[in-house]
Amino acid sequence: MYKYLFSVRVDSSLENGGNISLDSFLEITPDEQKRLQLAMDMKNNKIWKSTTKEALEAFDVSHFSIIHGFEMRAHVNMATIHMVESEFQLTREDLSIWVKSCNWDSIAKQKLLDSELRRRRKI
Repeated sequence: MYKYLFSVRVDSSLENGGNISLDSFLEITPDEQKRLQLAMDMKNNKIWKSTTKEALEAFDVSHFSIIHGFEMRAHVNMATIHMVESEFQLTREDLSIWVKSCNWDSIAKQKLLDSELRRRRKI
């Protein structure tokens, strides 16, 4: 299973105001998922202490250290963060089309809402 971490923002331009669109996108392949799990196991090992950076480098997944930047970008753009799984590899364009369809398709929109990682609290 492929996993996709992506953020969705609301457009504020005059022509597309209020419509949602794909902001950022990160693909996690099945092999990378295994290596990430091994790296987290290494980091959490109480006997052989290692830092997150060391663990990510040891399993050749240090490029996932960008997840913090991904979260910061979503916060700055007031975007929501979502995760979906797929048996098939998707492109950024595939996810972008699905997100744009949520502007008029209520079923697609509900699936998008269900994929949100952290719900914003209503005040």
